[in-house]
Amino acid sequence: MIEKSTENEADSAEEVLKSKCDEILKGPVTAETFLAINWALRGFWSKYLPNTFFLGPSPSEAGLKLPELDKLLMKPLAYVLCGDRGVIYEALTLKSRTSTAHQERLCGHQFSSGEATYTCRDCALDPTCVLCYECFSNSEHKNHKYRISTSSGSGYCDCGDKEAWKADPLCSIAANRQNRMQMPSTTGCLSDAMLIRMKVILTCVVKYCVDLLSWPKPFTLPPDLTFRSLSVPRLHDQYQTVLYNDESHSYDQVIRALMKAIDCGKEQAMMLATKVDLEGRTSVCFGTKAYCEKARNMIEQKTRDSGSPLRVETLRAPVFASQQFAQVMIGWLSSVCSELPSLVPVVCDILMNKIPFEEPFSGVLPDHLVVAEKLLLWDVRWWKSTDIV
Repeated sequence: MIEKSTENEADSAEEVLKSKCDEILKGPVTAETFLAINWALRGFWSKYLPNTFFLGPSPSEAGLKLPELDKLLMKPLAYVLCGDRGVIYEALTLKSRTSTAHQERLCGHQFSSGEATYTCRDCALDPTCVLCYECFSNSEHKNHKYRISTSSGSGYCDCGDKEAWKADPLCSIAANRQNRMQMPSTTGCLSDAMLIRMKVILTCVVKYCVDLLSWPKPFTLPPDLTFRSLSVPRLHDQYQTVLYNDESHSYDQVIRALMKAIDCGKEQAMMLATKVDLEGRTSVCFGTKAYCEKARNMIEQKTRDSGSPLRVETLRAPVFASQQFAQVMIGWLSSVCSELPSLVPVVCDILMNKIPFEEPFSGVLPDHLVVAEKLLLWDVRWWKSTDIV
């Protein structure tokens, strides 16, 4: 939960941020305009992102807390983008509350061989009624008596099938999707002034995503994105072992490696393996740097015999949190474009040009490349949840 003092401070800071952006955007748009907006947004993000981060109790749960993220970061971003809290703002803030992995489709997930499936002992009509990890973790059933099983490689997620459940047939993702479908359309022509405003803001959003997802240093953040406040005690001293899906190891190989490397039970290892398969990467343990490095070495050692070791990295917690935020904003940007088709040419123009202001840091990608070229060059290092780029 957000502390009341933090929430009140954030509300005030949101108005200050919006007023500052309004003032900057009054004059002609120049490179200095982009730079000033960029610094304003990054200052806001680096201050309030730590308040959305959560470390436990399970390693797979370490990361951003969605309610706090929505309140402290996504709603202010939509407010600054729109310039008011009208109908477009309401549509965009509703979209920010949905999962990027399931936003634009019914689930219907087909299970792979060895993948974990979840059934609710209290609500399922029979044992064949199952959920995928994403739907289960966003449903009321996670608070009930449930069972985890291993799929033989057939069957589909039953989320939304009212005939399969005595209660709570929809996860929160599907429920939000239904609410969006009932909303009046906000698509239409945006004024030239609004398009200019949105281009400046979205350019800064795209830059943040490119910078963080191509950032090569696992233990430090760019200077202008270093966390300015810490709601999580000793967050800077926390590290995370992050496992990636390399598409070449089986569920069983990953599960066995995790059980030995982080000394967890089969149920937790199955849940972590499922999350890796679904999202492309997940945190499998957190603690001191030495502890996380030991886990990383163990996972690599236990999977090296199969031909090549799993890709696993140790990241400092603030770096992992910032990359998660960039991932969320990528999904949000896609939602903005689906809600406002007239913005698609604007986003395409951003991608097909260089960022129009001086880079505060260069990372590992040449500065002369346009944004789309940077995305393509770094694509091999990204994970499934960022494929939407």
